Amino acid sequence: MTHSKGFLLIIGVLFCFAAIGQNDTIIKKGYVNFATLILDFETYEFEGGNMAYYACTDCDNQSIPFLIDYQSPGDFGGITFHLEPTMDVLFDATIIWAGTGQIDYPTVFDFMPPFNYNETPISEPVDILYLDADGEELDDEYLLMKVQSVWDAVDSLQITNLFAEKDYKAVIYFYPPTVGAVNPKVAKWIVFLYYSDMTSSINSYEGEMHEIEVFPNPVRDILHVKLIEPKSDVVIQYRILDASGAVVNKGRLDSEAQQIDISEVTAGLYYIEFRDRAGTLVGSEKFVRE
Repeated sequence: MTHSKGFLLIIGVLFCFAAIGQNDTIIKKGYVNFATLILDFETYEFEGGNMAYYACTDCDNQSIPFLIDYQSPGDFGGITFHLEPTMDVLFDATIIWAGTGQIDYPTVFDFMPPFNYNETPISEPVDILYLDADGEELDDEYLLMKVQSVWDAVDSLQITNLFAEKDYKAVIYFYPPTVGAVNPKVAKWIVFLYYSDMTSSINSYEGEMHEIEVFPNPVRDILHVKLIEPKSDVVIQYRILDASGAVVNKGRLDSEAQQIDISEVTAGLYYIEFRDRAGTLVGSEKFVRE
């Protein structure tokens, strides 16, 4: 019996560590963590979620730094939620006068963990925002009545629980793919969960800062990196990350000047971070691949 209890205890401890490790890969340090959840307007049925990560060292961690571009649909319009100041697209959808629009970004909504239900309902944040079709504060009486039940449909999702462990923010947006009277058959509720980990940002220097020059910018194929007044014992490791935080290239610099071949990297905004021999972050820059 004693051996059985000991075995069960070990299994329990290992399970806890595995769960913690999994959670750390979902809510990432040093990035803006952003979840998009979609629900049916009428039934509140959960229709899937999307998780995205953004390397935004200047993003606010006290509120969601939305920059909303609403295009009023004379015939064809839409709405785009940008992350300010990087202008990354968080959500993009069309709104059509005589037809039905669609969500163009995110393109994939998942039901797999962490977009699954568990047994822990999370209370609605006191500072939650309700937004109308045009991105303004919701003031329609009918929609205000309906929106009160939205949180109940996502409060026990695993992803909601993970965000609730942090100082997160939440927004509920009413998305009407059509213009005019609300069409409950096609309308959606969109829930945004936002958490910015500023304490471990890729631009927060943990060790001795090294002046590092990256050029040209924008760059096409070869990125030049120069260490200003390098020390003889400095070994710089680098990683290139895209706007979602994914690593697209990595290596190391051993001398005063180096060239990095980025010809296979697609066009866009990138961040390059530099670490010393011990793995301590010592600098970072951003650049545009043409």
